[in-house]
Amino acid sequence: AGTGGTSGEAGEGVAGSDPGVDASMRAHTVMIAVSDEIPFELFWPMVRDDIMGAVRELFPRGASAQMEEAVQAGVTQNGMGPIAQKLTLEEAETLAARVGHVVQTAVTVDAQVVQEIQKERAKNAQNDAMPVA
Repeated sequence: AGTGGTSGEAGEGVAGSDPGVDASMRAHTVMIAVSDEIPFELFWPMVRDDIMGAVRELFPRGASAQMEEAVQAGVTQNGMGPIAQKLTLEEAETLAARVGHVVQTAVTVDAQVVQEIQKERAKNAQNDAMPVA
């Protein structure tokens, strides 16, 4: 919704546009978009139960008090708050579809997580390739 300096980063890695990201990587984040015309304190209570319920149902350990703080911080900063992170593309799209009737959503790719996964995979590939004496 808003065009803040940081919102570009989040939107850059939308699924499929980055060749280094595959759908199985747990690097996808479901963001909700909140209009800056509606104060978070008014908006969140109207959608919280639907969102928390969907997150809990799909990812029982995923819903937490910290998630609520992260959503508020993100929304305050640039109108977008993360409701779930480190998901596969399929998980992220499922959650986005579940809450799409109550709030505008976007699935983004966390570039930092992708780099960590790629480093880990490279390290593992290197270890696999080493001959064992």
